[in-house]
Amino acid sequence: MTLSAQNVRDARFGTTRIRAGYNMAEVDAFLDQVEDTIAHTSSEGQRLGDEVEALRSQVQQLQGRLAAAQRELQEAQSTPVAAPDEGYATVITPTDDGASTTEDVVVSDVPPVGQEGLVAIRDRVREMLTQQLALVDDLDIDAPDGSADSPPG
Repeated sequence: MTLSAQNVRDARFGTTRIRAGYNMAEVDAFLDQVEDTIAHTSSEGQRLGDEVEALRSQVQQLQGRLAAAQRELQEAQSTPVAAPDEGYATVITPTDDGASTTEDVVVSDVPPVGQEGLVAIRDRVREMLTQQLALVDDLDIDAPDGSADSPPG
């Protein structure tokens, strides 16, 4: 039986007829229940506190990663990107006689990373972090059987 505060308030003990006082067996049984409930509640509170600390650590790590990604984005936005001239790059290749020749090579398979591309990357990182936080929030930390998912790490 799970013991509640109301159970403790409502507890009544019978008296003995031999001497004045309560029936010691009833009082001892009740105190055993109180002790078990307090021990269980204390250990459950400790376990939940440990889980909260692990989750806080994960959130701090994710916030650090987000801040680093935002710094990288700001650096990338402030650094001018030299685009190849009209979609071409110049490649210098040596010939058999040791001389060099130049060729123009199409680099159209490499998408340009402009402002829109950087913003899209930032938005994807934010979306991933939001999903991670939602997963952390969805952890079932109130499972009575102790089967709650434990955080990695």
